[in-house]
Amino acid sequence: MSELGIPESWTLTKLFNACRNIRGVTYKKQEASGTEQKSMIAILRANNIDNGVINYKSLVYIPLKQVREEQILKKGDIIIAMSSGSIKVVGKAAQFDDFKKVSFGAFCGVIRLNIDECKDIGFWGWFFQSARYRSYISSVARGANIKNLLKSHLENITLPIPPL
Repeated sequence: MSELGIPESWTLTKLFNACRNIRGVTYKKQEASGTEQKSMIAILRANNIDNGVINYKSLVYIPLKQVREEQILKKGDIIIAMSSGSIKVVGKAAQFDDFKKVSFGAFCGVIRLNIDECKDIGFWGWFFQSARYRSYISSVARGANIKNLLKSHLENITLPIPPL
């Protein structure tokens, strides 16, 4: 085992060598609806991330035309709470399971894996539940009233990569 506690046959890479970060959709409160309507899309928010899984309760819907194509979640995407008043909420993450066509709000971000680099996308979902990840997030999320996780914080994450 290495000093990081991973097997010697594994390698390490910076997060954005294997993935990219996508920012959430910004919308005005009056543009959102609590009921699904034609030409609208569901938006996931931090409260939809529960213990490493996505719940589809209390969704809001916004006009689909406000969402860029890259902001529509794809199977394997990891949605992360980027801002919150609670340090326990910032950084919580879940891997998208392709349940339905959804996007995500501005207080969240998405890590989209480069599939060529990461053959087993399910493995990465578990990484974002690890004690190592949570400890790092707790040490870097800052803010007076609202705690924020910055893109630069994510850039510093080192991922363990198992051999094929």
